[in-house]
Amino acid sequence: MYAAEEQRSWRDVVHGERIQDHHHGAHRVATNMDAKLENPLRGISQKHLMADVEVFARERGLTHILPELKKGALVAQDADAYLHFDIFTYDDRFVLEDEVRHKWRQTGALYYMVIMSSLAAAVQGMDEAVINGAQLIYPGQFGIDIHTSGWSASLIVHLISAVQPSHVG
Repeated sequence: MYAAEEQRSWRDVVHGERIQDHHHGAHRVATNMDAKLENPLRGISQKHLMADVEVFARERGLTHILPELKKGALVAQDADAYLHFDIFTYDDRFVLEDEVRHKWRQTGALYYMVIMSSLAAAVQGMDEAVINGAQLIYPGQFGIDIHTSGWSASLIVHLISAVQPSHVG
């Protein structure tokens, strides 16, 4: 474990300044009004958590990265764990502190993927709305009486909707 003085000096090394504890871990979660889900790992003993990680790694053939999985489990349980356990290297601490300070610093490819996915979802939603709106109009224009013709007319309308232009390729 790291003493309080060592923790402060670690923060000085990473940030070049002293950081008050309210910027870290449990307090962040407790004061975050948007946090809707409770941490499912909170309250599990470290011994039990590490045993679960070892079983997980063994079952999935990931024993070659067991130390990293253990670190991940500790940080998932407590965001400040990297300040308190010797298992974390200087580089681990630096990366985790950097992530706390710059949580929106991601690769351009990730932002590009998010934007493109959002645009694709918007276009798909507009396409679906247009097709659903067209279902109200085109049966009458093609002389299909869905109210009196029974299931066959309804089947024709649904088949036409299933083969919409955006799906023909």
